[in-house]
This record gives sequence, C-alpha cells and structure tokens, in this order.
Amino acid sequence: MGTVIIWIALSFIIAFFGSNKKIGFLGSLLISLLLSPIVGFIVTLLSKDLQTDKAEKLLLEKQRQHDFENYKPSNKDFENIESAFKAKLITNAEYDRIVTRLKEKE
Repeated sequence: MGTVIIWIALSFIIAFFGSNKKIGFLGSLLISLLLSPIVGFIVTLLSKDLQTDKAEKLLLEKQRQHDFENYKPSNKDFENIESAFKAKLITNAEYDRIVTRLKEKE
C-alpha cells in the first residue's frame, strides 16, 4: 500500500514539473502512472520547455517570412504551377492566386 502511495505522489510531483514542458501536466502524469515515475521523469526531462518551443517557432516563422520576401521565382515555378493546374491538383482560383503572387515577386 505504501509503495502505491509513493508511486502516485512521485507521479504528481513529476507531472507538476511537466506542466512547463511541451509534454504537459497530463502527459507527464499518465506516463509516470502507467510506466513508472522514473520513466516519467526521464521523458519529462527530455521534453522541450514551452518557452523554448515558442521561441523556436517564432524564429522559424520569421525565417520563413524573410525567405519568402527575398524569393525570386523562376520559370520552373511557373511550370510546376501549370502542371499542377493541368493535373487538376489545384483549382482555377488557386492557380490564378499563385501565379499573381509569383508575378508580383518578379
């Protein structure tokens, strides 16, 4: 009985630390309860911090925006879009929108 109480208590302590991680409180708690508090602790430690994850996403979005702003389309881009349109992978409206955006970048 004492082992079960310690198991549950350790699982909740680990889950508390997991609340600031990407895995979250519930994920840490379930892993700790179902597998073991040691496994839950290791998984929680390996999970990214929420702040780190947000910062990485923000940097990635800024990089994508920068890449898009500095992108110069080539003839191959127009050919690919036309091929997708002819294969009916994109609609006429999507084709027009994409071609217009590519022409604006030229």
